[in-house]
Amino acid sequence: MIQQTFNILAICGAAGFSGVMLCIGVTLGGYWRSLPPEEFLTWFAANNHFVSNTIPLIVGPTLIGLGGSLWAGWGAPGFALWVASSLCMLVVLGLTFAYFVPTNAAFASKSIEVAATAAKLDQWLMLHQSLSGDAQYQLINVAQWETPEAYQAATALMRETANLPRIEGVVPGPALYNVIRD
Repeated sequence: MIQQTFNILAICGAAGFSGVMLCIGVTLGGYWRSLPPEEFLTWFAANNHFVSNTIPLIVGPTLIGLGGSLWAGWGAPGFALWVASSLCMLVVLGLTFAYFVPTNAAFASKSIEVAATAAKLDQWLMLHQSLSGDAQYQLINVAQWETPEAYQAATALMRETANLPRIEGVVPGPALYNVIRD
């Protein structure tokens, strides 16, 4: 019963976090782009607390759920899925605290030059479109690579050295993407 409670908390928290991020990126992002840079900075300074206060409400229960799922499911079937989910959440949190929190703080404090605001916002909201028409995911948010060869070399090295367990039902779908909105 306790493991199921942690699992539900982890899944619902992660889904809520994804929903909040999509809402911010899609709904607010479009609105923010429609504003002149000075107006965007003024809006963000006045309303950032709604964004910054929402995220801990979602992330806290997610982390408790993931931690509890790891603890309660130690060694059980499916444990590798909880490890993978936890690692993914840690990567997302790392990106959030390393990039998004400082950028949000710069927007809110208006410490970004007005002339650089539109470019910084565009970088913050960047979307990528697949180079291949048959890719499973046509629009995604990913890291940038210098060249396709650099990506392929890094992917090959990761497969050789990372010792990642195969997770039943999870099929990776790596693909290269072009920036379509910059």
